[in-house]
Amino acid sequence: MSQIDTTSTRAATYRHEALFYSGDADFLDRTEPFIRGAVDNDEPVVVAISRTKIERLRALIGPVQDKVRFVDIAEVGSNPVRIIPVWREFVDEHAESGVRLRGIGEPIWAERGPEELVECERHEALLNLAFSDASPLWLLCPYDVESLNQRVIHEAERNHPYLERQGEHQVSPAFRGLEDIAAPFDEPLPPAPTSAERRSFSSAGDLADLRGFVAASASRFGLGEKRVTDLVLSADEIAATA
Repeated sequence: MSQIDTTSTRAATYRHEALFYSGDADFLDRTEPFIRGAVDNDEPVVVAISRTKIERLRALIGPVQDKVRFVDIAEVGSNPVRIIPVWREFVDEHAESGVRLRGIGEPIWAERGPEELVECERHEALLNLAFSDASPLWLLCPYDVESLNQRVIHEAERNHPYLERQGEHQVSPAFRGLEDIAAPFDEPLPPAPTSAERRSFSSAGDLADLRGFVAASASRFGLGEKRVTDLVLSADEIAATA
């Protein structure tokens, strides 16, 4: 078993840990001490969970809730790729403090559809790459073993270097490692299909035409207004950087 120092406020390396709990009451019992430990040690803490759980935790921790930043995971996690920037912003905000940071993030719950689960599990794996630079963040990811199937739990074991079960902390024997996680992203992209439309640009003045092309194409292929806006913004950022 791995022993964790919960009293020192010194900076530590990144710790990505899956917390396996059983039902709402157990969730509160297991996360409340983690939050109080952060508050007692003057460690900044962000809690990204459902609105219902936020309200229950607020009631449980009482006055110290003002020292905790709560985030509704249903909002920020509607697209899982938006979650890592939340943690990166949190780490960057306190980069000069030299203290350990704590976070609780629950991107996976029983109502997630199959496609959402795939993206959430990819997000959990990529967290290990995003913060492999020894960020002093202890990130706890709760998984409800009562409502999630065994395949999801096994994938959590593969995506988290550390696990907590019934208050015991351990290294995950199933963790697949950074090289395995990074492997799919090391391969070159497949060539564009011959039917793909192409647009060239050489200056900032061409970007308006590019944005219009992307918006029209996305709408033609059936994307909703918000997704069209997101895609146009992404394409504009990539083109402007290029």
